[in-house]
Amino acid sequence: MASNLIEYEEQQKENLFIWSIIGSLDMTTAQEAEDKGKIIVENNDKVVLDMSRMEYISSAGLRVLLILSQEAEDNDKEFILCGASGDVKEVLEDSGMDVLLNIVESLEEVE
Repeated sequence: MASNLIEYEEQQKENLFIWSIIGSLDMTTAQEAEDKGKIIVENNDKVVLDMSRMEYISSAGLRVLLILSQEAEDNDKEFILCGASGDVKEVLEDSGMDVLLNIVESLEEVE
């Protein structure tokens, strides 16, 4: 069941699965997002997480990104983050996640 703090959108474009998280990825929503993300990564070779409408990310949210990235890597798949801006981008940079994860500025860089 989706929390009122988070929403998802999904779109398939040829060999690319675009998953958007809208709202906050935090302690309250992290497990739900992780569970959903694992299924998406398992069923797709190339997943892009569109973060352009993500308003907030906590350390619990960063953990989810690491888990999904590792899951993809372990199974020879791609997990790419795009569109982070504002506070979300700042958290990714301040935490060093911009070095650990595959991050691009926009969806156009992936397609």
